[in-house]
Amino acid sequence: MLALLVALTTVLAQPAGEDAVDVSVEVRRLVRELDGAELAVRDKAEAALLELGVAALEFLPEPTGRVSAEVKQRLNRVRSKLERVLATNSSQASRVTLEADEMPLSEVLDAISTQTGNKILDYRTEFGQEAEDPSINVAFKDVTFWEAFDQVLDDAGLTVYPYSDNDEPAIAVVSRGESQSLRHGQANYAGAFRLEAIELAARRDLRDRANRSLHLRLEVAWEPRLAPIAIGNSMAELDVRDDKGNSLLDQGGATADFDFEATVPRNANSTELELPLVPPPRNVEKISRLAGKLSVMLPGKRETFRFENLDKADGVEQRKAGVVVKLDRVRKNNEIWEIRTRVTFDEPGDSLQSHRDWMFQNVAALEDKAGETLPNIGLETYLQTENAFGIAYLFDPPDGITGQTFLYETPTMILSVPVEYELKDLDLP
Repeated sequence: MLALLVALTTVLAQPAGEDAVDVSVEVRRLVRELDGAELAVRDKAEAALLELGVAALEFLPEPTGRVSAEVKQRLNRVRSKLERVLATNSSQASRVTLEADEMPLSEVLDAISTQTGNKILDYRTEFGQEAEDPSINVAFKDVTFWEAFDQVLDDAGLTVYPYSDNDEPAIAVVSRGESQSLRHGQANYAGAFRLEAIELAARRDLRDRANRSLHLRLEVAWEPRLAPIAIGNSMAELDVRDDKGNSLLDQGGATADFDFEATVPRNANSTELELPLVPPPRNVEKISRLAGKLSVMLPGKRETFRFENLDKADGVEQRKAGVVVKLDRVRKNNEIWEIRTRVTFDEPGDSLQSHRDWMFQNVAALEDKAGETLPNIGLETYLQTENAFGIAYLFDPPDGITGQTFLYETPTMILSVPVEYELKDLDLP
């Protein structure tokens, strides 16, 4: 699996525009060959679809009941592999190219947002701050989102507010306080992630000289388009050295394999990890190196499942890529309709064990013939296993369930992505 993933991640997406038409034509041709009479033809067509890269995802048809079971299986396999590549590639940094003199801040932020897919909100008025729109100079040529964004914030006297109440993932900005440090150059940019040491706290027990501690708080931020589920930092992958070259980790083994992990709250664009360190001698002035590897749990592409004829939908299931959505039961309880929805993943990792909040953020709604949607009025969990969960959604449609379509949206896979980072020259307290 790892070798396949590595091979697939080297496949490049086709550029947009004229080439996109060629991809669509090629996809239609290869999909027809998936139902060819000879096995060699079918295998070659499946391999060719993978070679087209993630650009093929847009044109892959849904495997309906009118195609053979083998074609369904091959289409789902292709979609699953390409969506895994797409999710893996998403952890790479977005790039910004923008050169202008005296460009209004609002236009700079809009341009960065358009190029990277990261929504940026100005929250200054939310806090009673004056929302000035100064003109700044920018000269970015293929730089990462975080490098460009930090530089713009510094030039405009802004900083990041860690939460937003926007329906879609976004990053909010506010005015920078007089005592706050500049952002550019203070962090490690690791792909789509930004890591910064934000606090070092030393403690000494005056009654027990051996009772001393040193804790480091690490802020992990990400491009908001990612919306990670959880972020972990393994002590086994951590290397912390003082300016004498000595390790500041507990060498006794008590914390060697302990993982620091944080579930990401909804609408957050950063989280914090606290690392316990060994206090160095007083003649040590700096942490010369802090290096480690994060494990980031990312959702894959979100897909919408549509279930019609709900009065006959008990046991009906649909598969897309690496997930199966099944309606266990549709029933009426007095005036309320209950739709029991089971979601099963091929490879959920730990996403259904320690980090389950994301499941309740999946869209579940009814849609009438006019295209109007009706959200659910409540939900409850009725099933939890290593690779599946079941949630009963409650609805109160004015005219009953007849003619309604149940819409369910979920990521098709949950992927764990490694992110390596390194910070240097942190002044000790």
